Amino acid sequence: LSNESARFNLGHLAAQETAGREMLLKLPGMTEDVADAILDWVDADDMPRIGGAESDVYQQRQPPYAAKNGPLDAIDELLLVQGVGHSQLFGIDTNQNGLVDAAEVQRGGPSSPQEDPLLAGWSAYLTLFSAERNVNASGSKRIHVNANDLQQLHADLVAAFDQKTADFIVAFRQSGKQDGQAANGNGTAPAPTANPTQPGTPGTPPPGAGPPTGVNRAASDSGNPSRSDGGAQGRTTAADGGRGSAGQGKLDLSQPAKQTLASLLDLIGATAQAQYDGGNGPVPMESPFANEPEAMAEYLPKLMDLCTVQEADVIPGRVNINVASRAVLETLPGMEPAMIDRILEERATDRQDPADPQGLSATWLLTTGIVTLEQMKALDPWVTTGGDVYRAQIVGFLEGEPGYSRAEIVVDATSQPARMISWKELTHLGRGFSRDVLNATADSP
Repeated sequence: LSNESARFNLGHLAAQETAGREMLLKLPGMTEDVADAILDWVDADDMPRIGGAESDVYQQRQPPYAAKNGPLDAIDELLLVQGVGHSQLFGIDTNQNGLVDAAEVQRGGPSSPQEDPLLAGWSAYLTLFSAERNVNASGSKRIHVNANDLQQLHADLVAAFDQKTADFIVAFRQSGKQDGQAANGNGTAPAPTANPTQPGTPGTPPPGAGPPTGVNRAASDSGNPSRSDGGAQGRTTAADGGRGSAGQGKLDLSQPAKQTLASLLDLIGATAQAQYDGGNGPVPMESPFANEPEAMAEYLPKLMDLCTVQEADVIPGRVNINVASRAVLETLPGMEPAMIDRILEERATDRQDPADPQGLSATWLLTTGIVTLEQMKALDPWVTTGGDVYRAQIVGFLEGEPGYSRAEIVVDATSQPARMISWKELTHLGRGFSRDVLNATADSP
């Protein structure tokens, strides 16, 4: 199985054209003309970009056809786009087994995919299906910090954290823009969203479906391993009346929210204006989330695990930095070669150890000093360490007989039971794997 979140999701190109084009151009061997042609293929209009192509170009082909002007249904559809050939899409992986075999490398030259990523073709780095459930490590729904019901939000935060944390987050939502702070997340890029017209896109709600509540009433479950009660000083519950830890009384929860968070990281080192019941005016409140590396290493894993800025049950399109290839990491906004080198070095250690809480969130890039806080805010909407959609190739054969059958499938486990959302027949391209590999057991080297 391979995690689809290890790939760059093409499904968001039309919705986020500027950022999508920049990311697309970072694919190995991509040119501006081909990037424009791909964007023209998926956008809704018939106005060609400078190097692009619309239906008038494709109508001249034999047989003629029109530009899709909508989201892709399969990566192979790119072969219809001007400038995209089989060699660009599949490289020298002629049998499409997801590997560049020794014989294919010999035919393509002395290089390897590590030395020349284009040998594997763009299909090795692209997907339409990556998505993940918006749940915490225990499988419970996260607290939606942008929820409109501030009474319930405050109660959920008190149960999951403590009074001071709950007061600050709600007061931050109520404060509106403060000096030196952006009202909507310091200008970070918007999070990827699913295209509601794309068939088979994980996380796309059916037409007319109501939005999820986004309220985590299970976050205080005593069985939640991510919750750290720890006898925290000043910890209260909703039943305590929500008395403020700052000695000001009870936070006035009747005040409406004036801003939403684009990222949980906007809470770090911020200032809020808290209005308490019976108070004469707003009281400045410092963030409990200090902008210090050691402190962030302590609180970020829990904050990122239990809370979310997105209401959706499923988040599509983010890239898993724990498993993505260098070529895919290079597509991320603001990602520099030195950062990627550090990421690959860290991944070679214990970064994917389930016992390491730092690895539960992509913010390990921040706590290990690979990126700054501002760089992490820019990356935050695009990166993850999760993913619930997987790809596999299935080969059926008879031992001692020449016959075989091979297919590639994509399975979406963002809903239960999991469902197959893509089937690609590959039998005509050969068995794809040697009998030695197919007959290998779990004990084999």
